[in-house]
Amino acid sequence: MDKIEAFGECKGVNSWFLDPRCNVSLAVLKRRLSDKKKWTAEDAIRIPSRATLREAFGESKTIAEWLKDPRCTQSAGTVYTRLKKGDSLEDALTQERRPAGPPAGPLLRAFGEEKTLKAWSRDPRFGLNEHTLRSRLDVQVLPLEDALTRPLRAKLALPKAEQRRIAGIA
Repeated sequence: MDKIEAFGECKGVNSWFLDPRCNVSLAVLKRRLSDKKKWTAEDAIRIPSRATLREAFGESKTIAEWLKDPRCTQSAGTVYTRLKKGDSLEDALTQERRPAGPPAGPLLRAFGEEKTLKAWSRDPRFGLNEHTLRSRLDVQVLPLEDALTRPLRAKLALPKAEQRRIAGIA
């Protein structure tokens, strides 16, 4: 192939392949450049393989390119999640975090703080899971501060013979 003009520069195919703007293998680049009806030189070089161009703000780019765009104010994970939920690309790229809804469940007060049951169960000071905390409050009817601070009991392992006797497998 002759010299290829792109981005205001003129280079050979191998030089374009080594260019940092090139996002495809040499074989893909050669194939794309040979199909001038389908690919402009710039697109053949910059668009990664299997990438789909998405339109926003009147421009077409790949998602990877949109994530680098200065108008994108969101993380890649947020953008992909929003797109899966059906948001427009412009909204996925730019909308600030949506305000959180009301807390799930009532607020419970202990140690001068108010949190939901789930939030208390995630507090690293206490090391309890939500099921254990709920059981202590609902079944054992403990006050919240006691439920949070009561030590976890280690389960005592019974000897195998005792386990069989209890289970009726003598």
